[in-house]
Amino acid sequence: MPTSATVQTNQFHIPKRRIKVRIELLTGGTLTGSFYADQHNSSGGPGRVSDRLNNREEPFIPLAVEDRHILVRKAVIATVQLENEPWETPQQSSNTSELRLRVKLTNGSSARGKIVAVLPKERARVLDFLNCYDAEFLALISGENRITLVNSNHIESVTEFVEREP
Repeated sequence: MPTSATVQTNQFHIPKRRIKVRIELLTGGTLTGSFYADQHNSSGGPGRVSDRLNNREEPFIPLAVEDRHILVRKAVIATVQLENEPWETPQQSSNTSELRLRVKLTNGSSARGKIVAVLPKERARVLDFLNCYDAEFLALISGENRITLVNSNHIESVTEFVEREP
């Protein structure tokens, strides 16, 4: 029989799902484990790791590693790689731009992929996107369901590239 304390605790429980990640730290080390994301976001889709990483009210994020949790300071994360994680991009419209970027980080590492941004055509440059982007982690899509979240506080430089046909 559940106690009233158990019932009170469970009413505040938010179901989470585990998402496998590979984290590259600014120190050059790597961590592999799972982050937690909400089962559903406010629009009904699956909760995303980027929502947790971009929450500025929480400077740490728990990483599940085998039978324990490590609390990782988000400020020391360079990149987070997600595999087989669906990613919602904005619906194509006249204001949608697909930008292919190569990002170099302050620790010497780099990442590349595309972003899909909704910008007015007269302000659809990479510079415009970066100057108005206010989240801490930028999602680069590289291949089907492969996402690299880049800590925008540690971007050294960004170049746009054109993907060549095979």
